[in-house]
Amino acid sequence: MKRANTFEVIPQSDEDEELLRRLLDASAALWNEINYERRENYADPDADVWDISEYRGRYGGVLGASTVQQIERKNREAWKSFFSLKKGEANGKPGFWGNSEDGRELRTYIRNTSYSVEWGEYSRLEILVGKDLKDEYGLGYRERLRLEVRGEPNWKEYDKHWSVETNAKTHNFWAFRAFVTRLSCTAEEYGISVEVRSEAWTSQECPNCGSTEDTMRHRDTLTCPCGFEGHADLTASETFLRRQTTVPRSMARPVCLKWDDHTWSESPRSVPNEEHTNPQVASVGR
Repeated sequence: MKRANTFEVIPQSDEDEELLRRLLDASAALWNEINYERRENYADPDADVWDISEYRGRYGGVLGASTVQQIERKNREAWKSFFSLKKGEANGKPGFWGNSEDGRELRTYIRNTSYSVEWGEYSRLEILVGKDLKDEYGLGYRERLRLEVRGEPNWKEYDKHWSVETNAKTHNFWAFRAFVTRLSCTAEEYGISVEVRSEAWTSQECPNCGSTEDTMRHRDTLTCPCGFEGHADLTASETFLRRQTTVPRSMARPVCLKWDDHTWSESPRSVPNEEHTNPQVASVGR
């Protein structure tokens, strides 16, 4: 495969090796649990093979939420492959990664934003570790498991640095649901919860009188018979924030800058080079 690379991984200490083995063993255990549940659902005519339990709570502390999600996704892809081929070709159901009695296969799947590889005189691989293992092995809040790697990359983009930033550039366009899922998993690793709230009607609601029926939007401008006029998108942002009454912290004051090919324009309500959409709205949270 063009992007397949094989490396030798060398832990820096016995403790790092133990941590790595626990990480890989937990990955195999997770894969096996997901796979077993899907096999059971497949055998039950009333069950849905895609309907599985929530594993993030049980394994997220060891693997990290993003790795749990990645293993779930890879198992789902394996089952999709099984269904696409089972009618026309001999294709067995996805298998297990060993077992607890005879030993599990030490392997995992890591999302592209959850590792980095740097090549040089002392090349290294850094991979995400769940919070529970970080605490147990004394890793810092943002620290990852660092391993020495040896090998020759056969893909040019590996020559210098393949990191979170580089990986992210190849995946700029996500569906909204996929974006929220990824954001939630990443935020969870730092103890942050993500809640999706509706922005319906925010770009049509007057921040002065609250009307949505009498307002009018023309391009970027929102106007209301009560006398309000402002930038529709900036007003929508403020309206959205006002609705979130449980948000205790302040938000940066939005402004609109205008350029007339020579200088920044001003208005009676603005400080130099800035025109505020509405002082009353902009003061939310202060």
